[in-house]
Amino acid sequence: MVVAVVLLWTWTCAMPVLPPRLRDQPDANAVRQEFVERWLAERMARETAERLEQVQRVIDEQPPARDADRQEFLRRWLALRMAKEK
Repeated sequence: MVVAVVLLWTWTCAMPVLPPRLRDQPDANAVRQEFVERWLAERMARETAERLEQVQRVIDEQPPARDADRQEFLRRWLALRMAKEK
């Protein structure tokens, strides 16, 4: 408790000593907020682009025979299904 009071007292005493640019910047929070928003937007765009590249790489790495395999499986499955229904 004593430490908190001492720190608070030294901080309030130091306030008039601070340079005017640190004391009287009403738009400092707005500038900081704008910077954070721009940084976040750029980071999200970069991460989205990286994820899209990863997905495209996975799609490109899949063998083209997969579609043929699926079609063959479906053809056989339908044939068996039709045979069971007869």
